[in-house]
Amino acid sequence: MQTAFENLLDPIAAISSVIIQNLPNLILAFIILIATAIILPIVKRSIRRAGDRSHLPRDVISTINKLVQWTILLVVFIIILNIFGLQQFWLATVIPIIFGTVIGFASIATIGNMIAGIIIMFTRPFKIGDLIQMGEDIAEVKEITIIYTKVEKGEGLLYIPNADFLRNKFINYDQKPAIIRTITFTAGYEIDTTMIESIVLKAVKDVEGVLENPSPVIRTDLFQDFAQQYKLIYNIEDFRQRGRIEGDIRRNIVKAFKENGIDLPTSHLVSLTQ
Repeated sequence: MQTAFENLLDPIAAISSVIIQNLPNLILAFIILIATAIILPIVKRSIRRAGDRSHLPRDVISTINKLVQWTILLVVFIIILNIFGLQQFWLATVIPIIFGTVIGFASIATIGNMIAGIIIMFTRPFKIGDLIQMGEDIAEVKEITIIYTKVEKGEGLLYIPNADFLRNKFINYDQKPAIIRTITFTAGYEIDTTMIESIVLKAVKDVEGVLENPSPVIRTDLFQDFAQQYKLIYNIEDFRQRGRIEGDIRRNIVKAFKENGIDLPTSHLVSLTQ
């Protein structure tokens, strides 16, 4: 009759026997894993260098890198299964179960984001570094993945599901040849309209970043109780400079009005974006 101690040793002895019998396979599998850990960073650097030499976009290089690395890992996994003689068992039973479980728990939203990510990578409505606007958010694209797009706002990083770009309208300011901006201001009815246009257009012309073509224009906007409201319409190329350009225009308008003895009936200029 076996003692409790002997009962405890039986499974330990069985495990030790299995390890000893498969020791060569375990050593070979360990060597393969070490080699894979060494090879993956080398492959990643090689793909990045090749992509840079070919002038490929960073998001495309990143996608290729991930596909190659996952392919290598899958091949290594199958090789290790084959070493231990488990290839047919895993392919026939375990892998289908895992795959079915993943699909079962995957939400429709996740699958939709993956499809949207593939569409974005192929159609390229924006690239890394572009300035985009969706709703009220204006941000710079930092990374494009298969599930989400990472953008940077003033407050920090924002992760946008890729499906949102297919459902909602967005603006890519780096793909627009000219970006329309407007500034409204007022002047008294006693001031000649032609004089207003001449003074303001000259003030805008001196501002760096305002495009000459299309050229800035001034339109009569509203008739107020004691003043006429005008709208200055101008175009810029670099949306990132919009704040500095608008500030320069406002300062030039105020300075030009003072030099010509024209009062601004309102206490400030109002900036609007189209």
